[in-house]
Amino acid sequence: MRKIGRYYGAEFAKIVANKKSKENIYGVKYKTVKFYGVSGVEVNLDDFNSVGASSGLYYTFDGENKPTDKLIKALSRAIKLMLPTEYNKVLVLGMGNDSIVSDTLGTQSVRLLNINKLGENYAKFCPLVKGKTGLDSFSVIKGITSVFKPDVVVVVDSLLTTELARLGSSFQLTDAGITPGSAVGNNKCNLTAKTLDCKTIISIGVPLVVKLDAVVSGVLNKINPQVKTLEDYNKLNLDHIFSPKDIDFLVEDGATVIARAIENAFI
Repeated sequence: MRKIGRYYGAEFAKIVANKKSKENIYGVKYKTVKFYGVSGVEVNLDDFNSVGASSGLYYTFDGENKPTDKLIKALSRAIKLMLPTEYNKVLVLGMGNDSIVSDTLGTQSVRLLNINKLGENYAKFCPLVKGKTGLDSFSVIKGITSVFKPDVVVVVDSLLTTELARLGSSFQLTDAGITPGSAVGNNKCNLTAKTLDCKTIISIGVPLVVKLDAVVSGVLNKINPQVKTLEDYNKLNLDHIFSPKDIDFLVEDGATVIARAIENAFI
């Protein structure tokens, strides 16, 4: 257990998918998909959707107990479906703090990515965090995109979930952009196709940490669904996050799958 240091982004695809059960929603097209034997959820949100999420295409694949080769192909297929009809240059960004294991999904994915296999029009970079470099991540990314001028930007990042069952097992993708830190109200690094001046941005993430208050409220709700809090609940310091004890393996496996999926999508 530790206090929130680097600001994790909120998970996106699964939350959008869960909204399907709500009443009176509009601007949402929802369907199940199966790519290479791997089942997933596809959600398409228009600009005026009632879900409250950014418009775009969202995919969720639960990778637990799935053959790795099929999962890689499924993610690769989803990436291809979000690509523009024509593009030339591609930049892959690995977000995160390489000093915190649960926050290294992005950096490990990018380091495993064989950029030479893809060609000279492809580049990869890990902007790290301001605490490491003294530089604002968004400013660094903007500087790189202004020089490299990519048509497509792929962003990989660790996500924060509210469901223990999704830790390390849910692969989520969207072309709606990503805001690292959105889970805790830090919206300074808003990465979208508009802010980066590119045709398409594809965000890929895996939930690897869960907030303590989500765990506590979930337990309380199971004990008595009518009781959401205890007398001293609000007095507790719940500004902490948990990661699984096997986080090293979860990150390594997730990064390998994502790196291979990105390579397959662009070969």
